Amino acid sequence: IERPELRLSFSAELVEAHVSQAAGLVPAGGGARALAGKILRGARQRARIEEYLFSALLCAALLFSIADPLGVFQIYQHYRHPLEMLRRERAFRIFVRPGNITILRGDSLIIRAAASLHRPEPMTIHYWQAGKPGMKEVMSYSPNQFEYEAAFRDIENDISYYVAQGAALTDTFQVRVTSNPFVTELTLHYDFPAYTGLPAYETSRDKAVQGLRGSRVELRGKASNPLVSAVLQLGPDSLIEAPLTGERDFSATLLLVRDGAYRIRLKDRWGLVNDDTLAYPISVIPDEPPAIALRFPAPDAQINEQMQQPLIFEIADDFGVTRVTLAGSKERPGGQAGPQRSLTLGSYPDSPAHLVGQYLWDLKDFSLLPDDQVAYRLTVFDNDRISGPKSVTSGEFHLRFPSLKEIFSQEQDRQEGIVTDLHQIEEKGEKLRDQVKQMSEALEHGRKMEWEEGRKLEQAVQEQVKMLDQVKQIAKELDESIKQLDQSQVLSREMLDKLAQVHELMEEVASQRMKEIMAELQKGIDKLDRKALAEAMKNMQVSQEQLLDKLDKTLALLENLKLEQQMDHLVKSSEELARQAKALRDTTAALSGEPESARDSLENGNTNREAPEDSVKPGQEGAAADSLAGPRDNPDQALQADSRNREESQPEKSAGQMDQSAPAEDESLEKLEEEARELAEQTNELFSRLDETSKNLEKAGEEALSEKLKEEGSEERLKFYEDNLSRIGRLLREGRLKDSSGPQSEVSRSLRQLHDKMQSYRDELNEKRQQKVAKAMEQAFDDLSYLSERQEDIFDSVNLEPDINHPDVLNYAAGQQDVAQGLASVRDGLLKAARDNFFISNQLLAYLLAATSRSEESVGKLEAETRNKPEALQAVQSSLAIINASLLVLLQDSQNLQQSSSGVGLDQMMAQLEALAERQRKLNEQTRDSAANSQMQGQPMPGPSTGGAGPGEADLMQMLQQMAAEQQAIREQAAQLAEQMAGRKDIPGSNLEGVLEDADKVVEDMLKKGVSPETFERQRRIITRLLDTQKSIQERDSGRERKSETAREYTVQPPEAISQELLESDNRESRLKAILERWKGAYPESFEALVREYFDLLQSKSLEK
Repeated sequence: IERPELRLSFSAELVEAHVSQAAGLVPAGGGARALAGKILRGARQRARIEEYLFSALLCAALLFSIADPLGVFQIYQHYRHPLEMLRRERAFRIFVRPGNITILRGDSLIIRAAASLHRPEPMTIHYWQAGKPGMKEVMSYSPNQFEYEAAFRDIENDISYYVAQGAALTDTFQVRVTSNPFVTELTLHYDFPAYTGLPAYETSRDKAVQGLRGSRVELRGKASNPLVSAVLQLGPDSLIEAPLTGERDFSATLLLVRDGAYRIRLKDRWGLVNDDTLAYPISVIPDEPPAIALRFPAPDAQINEQMQQPLIFEIADDFGVTRVTLAGSKERPGGQAGPQRSLTLGSYPDSPAHLVGQYLWDLKDFSLLPDDQVAYRLTVFDNDRISGPKSVTSGEFHLRFPSLKEIFSQEQDRQEGIVTDLHQIEEKGEKLRDQVKQMSEALEHGRKMEWEEGRKLEQAVQEQVKMLDQVKQIAKELDESIKQLDQSQVLSREMLDKLAQVHELMEEVASQRMKEIMAELQKGIDKLDRKALAEAMKNMQVSQEQLLDKLDKTLALLENLKLEQQMDHLVKSSEELARQAKALRDTTAALSGEPESARDSLENGNTNREAPEDSVKPGQEGAAADSLAGPRDNPDQALQADSRNREESQPEKSAGQMDQSAPAEDESLEKLEEEARELAEQTNELFSRLDETSKNLEKAGEEALSEKLKEEGSEERLKFYEDNLSRIGRLLREGRLKDSSGPQSEVSRSLRQLHDKMQSYRDELNEKRQQKVAKAMEQAFDDLSYLSERQEDIFDSVNLEPDINHPDVLNYAAGQQDVAQGLASVRDGLLKAARDNFFISNQLLAYLLAATSRSEESVGKLEAETRNKPEALQAVQSSLAIINASLLVLLQDSQNLQQSSSGVGLDQMMAQLEALAERQRKLNEQTRDSAANSQMQGQPMPGPSTGGAGPGEADLMQMLQQMAAEQQAIREQAAQLAEQMAGRKDIPGSNLEGVLEDADKVVEDMLKKGVSPETFERQRRIITRLLDTQKSIQERDSGRERKSETAREYTVQPPEAISQELLESDNRESRLKAILERWKGAYPESFEALVREYFDLLQSKSLEK
């Protein structure tokens, strides 16, 4: 309060507050002393600490003086006389040698020191090395030398040191350590061979040389000492000079050829060399061989009928490949291997390091027969230009040409597995249907679905979806089987089409609509929506019924087609055997020089060959005539008799004759013999298949056809082929080509007859089954015609009824009920008939279902308590329209059935056209040759009616008549084909019509005018048109090959019935067009003419009424 400087800076209130606080801190009665004690407490503590420190220092000084009193005294003297010590030190010196010095690494060094004045203190040396702590040691005294010494042994690093005695110290000296010259830096620069494409590479990390063979390595080094020379030592006697590129720099180049090692020899300017240098390895890395892998086909695969095999191979190399080759040879079943053939699959100038290549290998040159195989290997070459291209050959792969029997058996087994799987799926589907039906009935009775039942229903839905997936997978497997049969051409196109239709039916089983129904049912289960669930379960029941119906039809079709496939395979196999036998006969005849006319005579069954006069011995004429003129009930016995007669009638040949008729080349004969042996094996397989098919026919209830096949496959028939084919092989081995022609012709003719019989038996089986369907169609047509008339009568009665609510209308409802039941009965009958075939279309069955539905709807309209006449008439009209539309579809199905049962398939038509074209070609050549021989080419050749035939032209006239007869025969055969094609709308026949016209004119020219340039032109057009017709059928056949579409549900929208007003109106034509436009899509376009005829018929009936 009394301090004025504070009074100005604090308020009176704050000062009073501090005074009050201070008064509270002073104890009562303490007064000012107590307050001062508190204030001075800190100062007292600091003074006490200072006293303690002073006492400690005093004690330490006393102890030091007691321990070293002389030292204390010296310190005191030095403090009093500092210059005295300086004078004393100037008079004392320590001499050290050698002082600074450079030595070789590993040498020893002795440091000597001497003092200018003797002192009693020891002489010490203090030394240290870089990075290490300092050390000292006492130097030993040598009295003789008056010197102190200190020795350092095996010095490796530089040393810094000084010598001290007492307080005297020397300067610091350096002992520098050096060594023999050595390489302080070394850089390796690699230049790899150009073919590798690798860039140059440089490294200084490793002194070992490692590189590809042929690489150049430049070594660039630096030495520790100045050099006078540098040398690379590769061996005891192999030195490479390394030119110096600087005071301490050198370089050398190595060519990597083989493994080894190198040393670097250096010599510095002091003559030091590095004799103890290390050896560094030289490692030559070889160019690795390439690698090859076959990605397609499998190591053991089958060859297709086209004799072309796609190959996919993968090749790789560390630096690149240049080419890939293939080497293959044919192997017979007995293990006999043919000559090896080689070809290049690919050449690669750019040398890729990795490549996936493709090649289409044509195997036709191997002339493979069934059961033959081709063994082949792939070889890849790399681009090594130093050591030479290296190659790697793959393992051996095989391509086997399976027999038709083998392919067919495999696919039959696969289809049997498909049938077994479908049976299992059908059984599972029936159980699911019953389970869903029970749950649906429970919902209809109002019972609430519990959680556990919902889970069961959900499991049923999942099983249903799983079943659809299984059907889809089986359909995929069937499709693969069809593709295999198609590629191998084991079955006809018609049979493949049937299998394709079965595949489409299986696709319809797993339709998208079925999956949508499953999804809707799952939603109903999740939401527990009773109404939606009941509707979804109802839809699911309908879909399950449709699914089981389609599965049942699929199974029936597959089982039915199994026999048809076996019959079709017999036809194809016998046809192939007949073709092979004919080819063998033609090849033999060509090698033996047999005339074509004689060959054709034998092929057509004329066995009366001209023979030398002495070839028929007396008494043989009658036997031969009896043999040839005897009954032909057993053609095989007759053929064998003919063959024996011809063989016996051959005269014995002299040695000269044998030389003149020497056989063809041994290779050709061996090939013919091999073909004959293969023909015998395949014939045995055919007879085995005949026996198996006969048993299957008997199991299927076709006893009559089974007996026919048993007769054709009898032991007697088989022995005929075995004996003749064995005789053919023996004659071919002996080189008797002409003698083998007779048995060959017999076998060829017999196989052709067997093929014709197999074809007729197949057609008989198909026709028998088609007759059953045709009978069902005929019955359905009669029933539908009757129901259509009944429906028209009901329509007329309802239309004329003045009071639609009259009780008599119930009679019309009863009649309509009969129509509905009749329609249902017709549909059930057609469903049963369509179970194992495709002749009854799904469109017809859908129309009948819609007609039944509309008819039942009409019943409801006519039975209602309050009836509406327009609505009733509309319902009846709609039912009538759909019934009539069903009749039209039934007519179309019937027409398709008739076309398919004509007995002539596309394969047969193609074969007949091909034979017809060949026959016309030969006739054309004969016509041209005749004109050339008569030396009148370019001028009309006189015909029989020209009157210009002289005595020398009789033969020419006879030839013209024969050619005209041949042309007429070709014309008649073409007419038959044209008639067959006319019954099939899918095959154009216009070309054959032109053939008939040109053939008529050619015949007319030959018989009346002779041969002119116009005749040649017409004959040329005939063969061109025959070939064009073949091409048209091929294009049509390829265009219809197993086209399929995604299965979907078809909704039938029935058209409205034709009203009476339309029939009586004047502008009925325009109104009819409008109705037809609305109906577009409901009927096929080809039915429009039939619809118009039906409209005219209704109009005439209306006019009559």
